[in-house]
Amino acid sequence: MNKHIKCADCRFTAVDKSASEYTRKHCKDCAFDSGCTCRKYECKCGGGCELKATDAICSMQEIKWPAVQCTCPDSEYHRSLLNITQSGDMLEDIIWSGCACGERRCG
Repeated sequence: MNKHIKCADCRFTAVDKSASEYTRKHCKDCAFDSGCTCRKYECKCGGGCELKATDAICSMQEIKWPAVQCTCPDSEYHRSLLNITQSGDMLEDIIWSGCACGERRCG
């Protein structure tokens, strides 16, 4: 009997950092739009980010909304975002029902 495992319980789900939405860290001395110019929150990602145009996946930023994707190469949902609606609205929880390739997460 092949029982479907819900995507929320599957071990093949992972955060897609490039599709996630981030908030820019800044201090009280700097304007919100321009990024931190006083170097208080200097980027430590090693990618050579400039402070005024911080990289979208800079390690100094906090995730506002984590995009969750399926990483199972055999699934029909492979590389699909699992916490969005059909119209593209971002959701906090994974609502997809799952597929035959899913495997329950341990622990």
